[in-house]
Amino acid sequence: MWNFGLGDILWGIFTYHVEWYNIKYDDAIWDFEDLKINMTRDAVTDEPMLKFDFPTIKKWELNADQVVDTWIVEADGPIRLVIQDFDISFNMDMKLDENGYIDPIVYQTKLTFGESFLHHENPFTAFCLWQIVDFSIVMIRNSVFLIGQYIFTDMLGPVIDTFLNHYHFDFYIWSPFMGQNEYSIMSFDYRQTRSPYIGDGYLEFYYVGELAHNYLDNSKCKMDDIKPMKFMSHETASQWVISEEAATCMANAFAESEIGTIRLTGEKLSKMFQGFTRKQLNIPFTSTSLKQHIPMFYEKLGRDYKLRLDLSFKDLKVVFGQFDTDLIFEYTMCMNWLPDDAGASDQGPRGEQGSLETIFYDEFRMVTTAMLEVTEDVGYLNVLNHKLDLNNKFAQTVAPVKNTMQVTENEYREFLQSLGFTLNEMKKWMNDVILLDGVKFPYAIDELKTEVKFQEGSMHVFIEVEKNVANYFEQEFWDDDYKEAHHKGDIDAEARDIQFWDWKDMADDDYVAAAEKEIDSEPCTKGKMGCKEDKKNNQT
Repeated sequence: MWNFGLGDILWGIFTYHVEWYNIKYDDAIWDFEDLKINMTRDAVTDEPMLKFDFPTIKKWELNADQVVDTWIVEADGPIRLVIQDFDISFNMDMKLDENGYIDPIVYQTKLTFGESFLHHENPFTAFCLWQIVDFSIVMIRNSVFLIGQYIFTDMLGPVIDTFLNHYHFDFYIWSPFMGQNEYSIMSFDYRQTRSPYIGDGYLEFYYVGELAHNYLDNSKCKMDDIKPMKFMSHETASQWVISEEAATCMANAFAESEIGTIRLTGEKLSKMFQGFTRKQLNIPFTSTSLKQHIPMFYEKLGRDYKLRLDLSFKDLKVVFGQFDTDLIFEYTMCMNWLPDDAGASDQGPRGEQGSLETIFYDEFRMVTTAMLEVTEDVGYLNVLNHKLDLNNKFAQTVAPVKNTMQVTENEYREFLQSLGFTLNEMKKWMNDVILLDGVKFPYAIDELKTEVKFQEGSMHVFIEVEKNVANYFEQEFWDDDYKEAHHKGDIDAEARDIQFWDWKDMADDDYVAAAEKEIDSEPCTKGKMGCKEDKKNNQT
């Protein structure tokens, strides 16, 4: 309800009381497709300028029933207000405040209401009411033009800070390894370290990049002594630059989390490598199966002793682009050997009865180096070195940190030698089998093209977004109601490859069924006997 007129003059006969009821709003049609952002610098003053032209509302309609207590003209009846082609444009810069938050500095703002109109079945009433609405629009438009820079400069900052959760992003992440069902809560700090730089056609952000397990208060990273970084030149792609310090922080955060411990048993190993072979596996993890690689457990525990290895890491350091190598990882590997949970109460042929108590625990300094090349969203990793770092105090160690097998000094040194050979064999096996076909990215679409390059002290991820990427996001992520209204369908499952990450999702419940379904769906052209033999081989 609202009133307008001359107040109490002449007994209020020229004051009207307008009431709208049974109000209904249609869903607004937003015009994000025509959003334009121009990044430039003033030709005279060299001041940075971020220009937005945001045609916000394509059409929004309001319908209501109106009652007006006027004696001049009939004004009751349905009324319709249409906001059409509403557009807002403004120029702005961005400055950093003392909290590491970005404050927008708005220079100029302009509002237009396009072809908006008000309809009433009585033309005179429609004319009078539209004059009031139009006058209000003019007041808003002129106010925004004159003082919008002060209004939005003070208002947008707190709104953006709250919307971005004060530049902290908390998220859950599951272990990427099949058979490992742990997940962790991580917190990412993307507060800015300096004001964004606006250039001609590009925009640079500089943020902390600190990652912590659980919450940032738990972070142990030292982010106050970071070497300067530079962007690498590229004509069209966006670029994400990661410093060695930020990568080291991320690696240690993951190592400290629940997903940083990899628990290996026969069952878990089988599930892990199903992701690469896409076949049901049954890999034993016993003293006998490890005899050729690490004979100590066979000698101390006897035949077929079921083992479990809890593998964790700490004190990681990441180095980029040095010594003719893309990636260098220096870390401490912690190996905790226990009886397998499933066989913890079984009496072994030799040795003491199994229990959950640690059989053997030790820590080793390690060095892993690799080269990385990305082609068509597939990362081809070539491991150059994967070995014990014996040039430190660990080389003088004569006994494990803990063991219940009465390992002697000579046996321990033989174990170190065996472990060194095993790590080297593992490097060859990783290169020749696991990494041979590359590691596919979580996405594999033509609308996104990715490159990765290195220079001393930093890793550079280039992402080029094609024009039709919106079509992919509509098909992949829009809700069912939107798809139905706009005649959009899901991406055809048969038209895209099943990626490693899809198999990871299916691993625990129906992995084998999914694998068999995929194999059975492939047409066989080898004849009845040949197809029967192929099916038998696939099942085994």
